[in-house]
Amino acid sequence: MEEETPLIKKEEEDVSLPWKQVIPLVLLQICESFNNSSIFAYVPFLVLDFSQDSSRDTAGTWAGFVSSVVYMGAFCSSYAWGKISDRYGKRPCLLAGTLGTFICCVLFGFSSSLPWAITTRFMAGLLNGNLGVAKAYLGLITNSRNQARAFGLISVAWGCGAMLGSSIGGLTARPAVTWPDTFGPDNLFTKFPYLLPNLITAFVLGSGFTCAYFFLPEPTNIVTLESGDLKEEEEEEELISIWKQPQALLACGAYIQLGFIFILFEETLPLWLTSTVSSGGLDFTPPQIGLVMMQLGAWFLFVQLAFYRYIPETIGVLNTHRFGMLLMIPVVLVTPLVNRLAGDEVWLWVGLCSLGFVQALGDACSFSVMVLVSNSVGPRQFGEANGLGQTGVALVRAMGPAIGGPLFAWSLTNGMSFPFNNWLLFCVQAILLLWLVGYSFFLSPSLNAPKVVTKDIPLQTKTEKDD
Repeated sequence: MEEETPLIKKEEEDVSLPWKQVIPLVLLQICESFNNSSIFAYVPFLVLDFSQDSSRDTAGTWAGFVSSVVYMGAFCSSYAWGKISDRYGKRPCLLAGTLGTFICCVLFGFSSSLPWAITTRFMAGLLNGNLGVAKAYLGLITNSRNQARAFGLISVAWGCGAMLGSSIGGLTARPAVTWPDTFGPDNLFTKFPYLLPNLITAFVLGSGFTCAYFFLPEPTNIVTLESGDLKEEEEEEELISIWKQPQALLACGAYIQLGFIFILFEETLPLWLTSTVSSGGLDFTPPQIGLVMMQLGAWFLFVQLAFYRYIPETIGVLNTHRFGMLLMIPVVLVTPLVNRLAGDEVWLWVGLCSLGFVQALGDACSFSVMVLVSNSVGPRQFGEANGLGQTGVALVRAMGPAIGGPLFAWSLTNGMSFPFNNWLLFCVQAILLLWLVGYSFFLSPSLNAPKVVTKDIPLQTKTEKDD
C-alpha cells in the first residue's frame, strides 16, 4: 500500500522537517518560479519585436499586458484548484498544474505575434494552481516549531527559480541576434526568437514533473485525532465558512495587497533597467537585465539559508512581516537614484548589489504573511484558504503590470517633474508599503502559531489505520 505523509506531528518532536516530502515539493516550486521569471528579462524586447509601434520607452504598455495575463488565468482558477485539492488531494493537482504549464510554455516559445503570446500565457495561468496547493501541502506536514522554516523554503525555491529563470531567459532570448555566429542568420531561432529560453524552461518543468511523480507522496487530507485531542470550539470553528472567519479574510487581504506591491516592483524594475539613461533608466540589454535578476536571486537565497529562519523565531511571524515591509520602503525610494551611477560601471553594480541584498531581506521577511494565511484556518481548509489568497494575488498581479507598465511608460513621456516623472511608480510603492504596515496591526498575534495545536498523541497515518 502506498505510503502517505503524516498529517500532524507530536508537539514535543524536534524542528526537523519531513525532507522526503519537502525536497520534491521545493524542486517543483523552483520549476514554477523558473517558468514565471524567465520572461521578465526579455518581455520588453518581445513587445518591440512583435509590435512595430513601440519604442524602448513605450514598450511598457504591451509588456505589462503580456506579463499580467498569466495571472488573470490564475485568478480564474486558483480558488477552484484549492477546493479541488482539499477534496481530491494535493499531489494530483500539483502534477496536473505542472503538466499544463509545460504544454503552454512550449506553445509560448513558438510565439510570432502578441495575440499568440498573450493567449498561451493566459492558458498557463488557468491550468496551474500550484503555489496555493503547495502551501496547503506544507501546512499539512509541518507543526508550529518548523512551519516558518518550511514556508521559508518555498521562498528559497522561488528565489532560486527567479535567479535561474531570469538570467537564462535574458541570456538565451533572441539567440540569433546575441550569437549570430552560432545560430546563424536563418534558422528556427530566427523565426521564433524566444523559442530557446522556453525550450529550456520546458525541460526544467518536465524534470520537476518527473521528480514529483515518483517521489512526492500524497499527505492525508482528513484530520484523524482521538476524541478530546482538539478543543470543542476549535473543531466547530474549523467547520465555519472561511468567508465568516475575519482573521482568515484579513490575512488573505494582507497577502493580496503585498502581492500587488511586489508585482509592481517586479514589473517596474526591468522596464526601468531597459529605459534610456536620459529618461532615468540604465539602458540595459537583456543579458545585463538577466545578471541583475541573478544577483537578486542569489541574495535571496543567501538570506533564506543564512539567517531568515532565526527572525520569526526571535520576533514572531507577524512582526517579521512588518519588518520586511519597513525594509522595502527605502529600497523602492533609493532605486531611481542608481541612475546617477550610470557613468561608472563599478559603482553602478555596487549600488545594484547593495540594493539587492536589502531587497532580498525585505522580500523574505514580508512574505512570511504566507504563514499567517495558513495559520488563520484549520487543516481541513488549508487548500481553500491558500487558494483564496492565490486568487486575490493573481487578480492584483494581473492588474499590477496592466497598470504599472502603461503608467511607467506615461511617467517617462509626460514631461512632468517629480514625483510624476520616472519616480512616480517608486513613490506609489512606498506609500502602499507604509499603508500595509498599518493594516498589519489588524491581524491577531494568534496567527503566529497554527490554529490547531496537537497534544501528546501517537503519530497515526492513514496507512497505519488501514493496517
